[in-house]
Amino acid sequence: MIDIADAVKSLFDSWYKAFTFLGAGVLVASLFYPVHGVTSQQAQFLSSGAFLIGLGEWKNHRWCISYYRTCRITELVRMPDRVGVFCDVGGFVLILWGIWRVVHG
Repeated sequence: MIDIADAVKSLFDSWYKAFTFLGAGVLVASLFYPVHGVTSQQAQFLSSGAFLIGLGEWKNHRWCISYYRTCRITELVRMPDRVGVFCDVGGFVLILWGIWRVVHG
């Protein structure tokens, strides 16, 4: 039987997964509901950037499996690739653009 708490815990076990889900949630919410304090467009830039950074880092972190004698060792290793780096750079650009739009109106 699947425990709901364990399923939710596994979704948010890393910071980049939290960025991905938080960015996607705020992006969808800003499409349909007005955001207080910033315009919807500014919120969409910031949340899209957070989503892309989370997605890029999720792509860049991989499980590495190695064997030592009779033991199987698994560890999470950061190995960047083109898609992950592209998402990271795109996310940083969107966040910087969103911050610039907030500061300069």
